Amino acid sequence: YICQSIRQLRGGKFVHIIGDSHTLAFQDCPLKVHYLGAVTAYNLVNENSSSKGREKLFKVINSLKKRDTVMLVFGEIDARIHIYNQYIKNKKKDSLEKLVDNVIKNYSQVIEEIREKNLKICVYNVVPPGPQGNIYNYPYYAKWDLRLKITQMMKKQLKNFCKKNGIFFVD
Repeated sequence: YICQSIRQLRGGKFVHIIGDSHTLAFQDCPLKVHYLGAVTAYNLVNENSSSKGREKLFKVINSLKKRDTVMLVFGEIDARIHIYNQYIKNKKKDSLEKLVDNVIKNYSQVIEEIREKNLKICVYNVVPPGPQGNIYNYPYYAKWDLRLKITQMMKKQLKNFCKKNGIFFVD
């Protein structure tokens, strides 16, 4: 359904899905999937991050034609792992809300950079948490209900940013 809706919005034109592992849900759709690895929305503004997310993203973006459509799929890793990990690691110095604000601020900055390249953009919502436990053994890992709260905060801010800026948000 999502694949068909996006293609209809673009008049049947090609759409590029770019992001973390959740892009793989679209691999059987008539869309081009660009899986970048375990990339966080927060670090998309940072060159030389450990995941090289910005470099990977802009390598794809710079290979596209003007007016192509991209759907960005980021944020789940931030919501599942990094926000709470930073919250506890820094002794709750910054609130969860502030940490979410920082993630969305960085992600929004990158969305604007991409839009300046004359590409059509849509943004996929922050994927809700599943039952997955702390398989990567992070020292601080929130319980499911708190991960859901973080995801909902991120989604609300991201959706508001997209609405304010005329960017199609896939909810």
